[in-house]
Amino acid sequence: MASHRATFFRGLKKLSTRDKIQFSKPRGDFKYPVESLTVAEPDDLGALAPSSENAPALVTGYPYSYIGSAPKRFIVGARPVSSQTVQASNVE
Repeated sequence: MASHRATFFRGLKKLSTRDKIQFSKPRGDFKYPVESLTVAEPDDLGALAPSSENAPALVTGYPYSYIGSAPKRFIVGARPVSSQTVQASNVE
């Protein structure tokens, strides 16, 4: 998923690898532990390569304070957890 650093993904700059991200879908809310926080060049697609896991990656421009088109990308990698613990109603 990608979004602009000054809108929906503004809060990503505050994440750490101790945090979780949450997605809401029609079948429930899903939490994913943050596994990595990476600053990459725009043409470095390694962090976005498809994987066999259902692991989300969030991408936005970097640095956050940059005015104009950001020269780098901030990538948040998360890992899936077992389906028994992923339902937000069962997790806390």
